[in-house]
Amino acid sequence: MAAGPLGSAAAAAREAAAAEAAAAEAAEAAAAAAAAATDRKEDEDDRRRRTLPRMPTSLRLRRLRRPDTRKGPGWGIIAGFTAAFLATYPVHMYVAEVYVLGDSFAFLFVKYCLGFLFIVFVPLVILVLEGNIRSGVRSVFGSAVLCSLQDEEEEEEEEGEEEAAAAEEEEQEDRRRENLPI
Repeated sequence: MAAGPLGSAAAAAREAAAAEAAAAEAAEAAAAAAAAATDRKEDEDDRRRRTLPRMPTSLRLRRLRRPDTRKGPGWGIIAGFTAAFLATYPVHMYVAEVYVLGDSFAFLFVKYCLGFLFIVFVPLVILVLEGNIRSGVRSVFGSAVLCSLQDEEEEEEEEGEEEAAAAEEEEQEDRRRENLPI
C-alpha cells in the first residue's frame, strides 16, 4: 500500500486535470454562446437597417433642405397680408359706418363686399409670392380630376370616330339597296 499515497496523488491530479478540462470546455461553450448571441444581434441590426429607413441626422437634414426653405413666412408675405388688411379693415369698420349713411344697400355693399375683399387679396398674395404653392395649384388645376383638356380631346375623337362609323354603315346600306332588285 505504499502506492496508496502516490496513487491518491495521481488520482487527484487526474481529477484536477479533468476538472480543468471541463472548465475549459465550459468557458469555450460560454464564449461560443456569447459569440452566437452577438452574431444574432448584429444580424437583427443589419436586417433592421435594411428594412427601416434611417432617420437623417440634423447635419444631413441641413444638406437635404433647399436653400430657399424658411421656417416661417417671408417678409413679402407679411407685408402683403398687412397691406390687404390695412386696405379692407378700415373700409369694413370705419368708412361704411361713418361715410355711407344714406342708402342701406350702399352701406351693405361697402361694408360687406368691399370690406371683405381681403378674402380675395390674401390668396392672391400667397399665389404671387410663394412659388411652391403656385406650382401646386398649377398641378391641381391641370390634373385629370379638374377639367382636363386631354379628356375633352379624347371624347371629341371618340365622337368623331362614332360619327364616321355611322356614316360608313349608312353608305353600305345604300349600296345594298341599290344592288337589290325591286
